[in-house]
Amino acid sequence: EKLVIPKPVEGTTTHDDADILYLGFISTKGAIQEGTLRLEQQGYHINHLQIRQLHPFPTEVIQDAVDKAKKVVVVEHNYQGQLANIIKMNVNLGDKLIKQTKYDGTPFLPHEIEDKGLEILNALKERV
Repeated sequence: EKLVIPKPVEGTTTHDDADILYLGFISTKGAIQEGTLRLEQQGYHINHLQIRQLHPFPTEVIQDAVDKAKKVVVVEHNYQGQLANIIKMNVNLGDKLIKQTKYDGTPFLPHEIEDKGLEILNALKERV
């Protein structure tokens, strides 16, 4: 029998000039997929990766995706933003990082991802 080793990261980084890169972990996947699809349908360039392994950290894959994005949103169910802190320790984010945390025991909903994305995209437009 072959040993199947899952990839440390899954998702799509189809845009070399993404407006936003979403990074998620575990249970955030569905909401991020639906929320980013809604943003894509509005004409925005959105990339999304789900981190499946923290050690060893997939630095090269994440750094490559970060380099292709204007902003990076880390979506996590954690008050302190621990995933974002782990990413910051392993990846050069510059001023791109935005944390989207939720810690009330309820799952993220697609509209929450979309709404935060639109808030970020509108702020990017204002700076131009």
